[in-house]
Amino acid sequence: MYLCAASAVGSARGEALVEVQPKPTEADIAERARGLYLEGESNMRAKQYADGLELLRKAGDLGEVRAMLALGDLYGQEAEGHTGDDEESARWYRKAAEAGDVLGMLDLGGVRTGHRRFPERCVGGAMVPQGGQSRQPFGDL
Repeated sequence: MYLCAASAVGSARGEALVEVQPKPTEADIAERARGLYLEGESNMRAKQYADGLELLRKAGDLGEVRAMLALGDLYGQEAEGHTGDDEESARWYRKAAEAGDVLGMLDLGGVRTGHRRFPERCVGGAMVPQGGQSRQPFGDL
């Protein structure tokens, strides 16, 4: 859709054709968030931590629950590329919980009570056990 804007200033007259983009649908936003999550996950696996965290944050802000859980996990521990931050971890788990995600609810409770769980997480389409030595959703960070 295009709009024509005209203005008259003094004796000069100008017109501009401006393209107006339609508002993205929920499906468009969800697809964008999914793409950001997958790219962020890939960057984290490639040890491109700063880029990966930024993409995961964007995906989480757009509503991608997997990104919210990954960020909660990442901020819940000290690792190369970032420092642990229980408040930031709880913030991302809370967002997942508010989106209706059961793991987000459980993990938020774990942060608040000091009883963290070490769940299995779906990473890259496969269930990856997170118990034992590492809780990191992207391998060894």
